[in-house]
Amino acid sequence: EIRPGNFVFYDLMQVQIGASDFDHIAVAMACPGVAIHESRNEIVVYGGGVHLSKDRLEDEEFGTIYGRVVEPEGGGWGKVVPGMYIRSLSQEHGVVVAPPEEIAKYEIGDYLVVLPVHSCMSADLLRKYLTTEGKWIE
Repeated sequence: EIRPGNFVFYDLMQVQIGASDFDHIAVAMACPGVAIHESRNEIVVYGGGVHLSKDRLEDEEFGTIYGRVVEPEGGGWGKVVPGMYIRSLSQEHGVVVAPPEEIAKYEIGDYLVVLPVHSCMSADLLRKYLTTEGKWIE
């Protein structure tokens, strides 16, 4: 079943059920990194339940996930980064698991681009969008 938000944006749920693939997801959240814990292979981002919802998926490889990190590309994003996903959420923050070679690419304040588990929930929680062409939609 595809509802209006999924029809417009798609999301990780739609990928999991086979209705879409990663290349068709048309919404992502840019979340600034606020802490880096190399010893735990974690990056904490300002992007939690109030931004991404607390919907989750059971991923065959990673277990419970709350989003996937993708490569920033131009004004948008590219491929899913292998091994990077949101493992847990609080109200305002998310904990991203990342391989050491990926953690080394980030500094506090850098943005991580996250695909939501459920685009309808994320879209409802936001007040405006920035298109990949740099236009604001409010």
